[in-house]
Amino acid sequence: MKRSTILLACAAILTASCSKQEMLKAQAPVDDKAAAITISPAKADSQPLSQAPVVVKPPEEHEKEKMAEAVGLYPVRVDTKYGFIDKTGKIAIEPKYGAALAFSNGFAPALDMQTGKWGYIDKSGKFAIPAKFDIAYPFAEGMGVIRLAGNYGAVDRSGNIAVPTTFAGMSQFTDGVAAVLINQAVGGGSVATAWGFVDKEGKYLIQPRFESVTPFGDGLIGVRKLGGVWGYVDIKNQQVIPPQFQEAGQFSQGLATAKDKHLRWGFIDKTGKYIIAPQFIAANAFSEGLAAAFKDNKWGFIDKAGKFVIPPKFDGATQFNDGLALVKTGEKESYVDKTGKTVWTAKN
Repeated sequence: MKRSTILLACAAILTASCSKQEMLKAQAPVDDKAAAITISPAKADSQPLSQAPVVVKPPEEHEKEKMAEAVGLYPVRVDTKYGFIDKTGKIAIEPKYGAALAFSNGFAPALDMQTGKWGYIDKSGKFAIPAKFDIAYPFAEGMGVIRLAGNYGAVDRSGNIAVPTTFAGMSQFTDGVAAVLINQAVGGGSVATAWGFVDKEGKYLIQPRFESVTPFGDGLIGVRKLGGVWGYVDIKNQQVIPPQFQEAGQFSQGLATAKDKHLRWGFIDKTGKYIIAPQFIAANAFSEGLAAAFKDNKWGFIDKAGKFVIPPKFDGATQFNDGLALVKTGEKESYVDKTGKTVWTAKN
């Protein structure tokens, strides 16, 4: 199994949509074909019924928290091992892991080559949370989603199980809410799947009942009923944006990706109005003021006016994280800054 594209595959999923088992499972190590960089934004099918209060933080608060926890380290693959570089492109943590994902909340998921298990390392490269999980994903809001014995749950910063590993799939937490997938026996040997939403104790805010969902973002959830088109509801299942989109993505920084009837992606605001006209073959959510967009068979980065600030020239592109974004040109992966300047490029 090759891991040469795990970094792009993982980064692409973090704010994407959740359809069936797609959420977070797509971040696991995969082979080259499965990890093809086509960042397809959002999929969803949920109508929340939460009675619990949910505090929705404005986008700028998320950005402040994100920058406050930034450690300035980025995962890279060198030959067959993974390590971390700093913002200048210098190796800061020597390559010694079988795989590694981004730092968040002071920790980064890493695969221990001796045990074949995932754990969480700190900035020194030591395992702060022992490598004992089948899969581990970046922390968000003090919680790390993990998989044990085929099921998903979440650990806290001490490595204790905070959300029991009882789910078939799980998203990262946003504003204290995570999407979870369950399998339900429906008789005759058949199994149905449904998405719901839980809090940080694993208690249901929204019972599982949806075919697919976007993660909670900016107070809204993208939903699509079976055979229908996409709209958005709030955490209390009140319709906010009527169903009208062919596909839809998670809201981030006040905007969400949405595909129109002509199968082009644009960006809508929280009223459902297109702020950036549908024109892209694919697009990713905004992060740090920029979004990856696919046009003329290449990926570039646009601002909130829809203008390319980094021209389409990459074969793969992910979101910006602490000032850098992972991109792919041919088979080479690189990190670029917000001017498009290359900070680091894989040598192999």
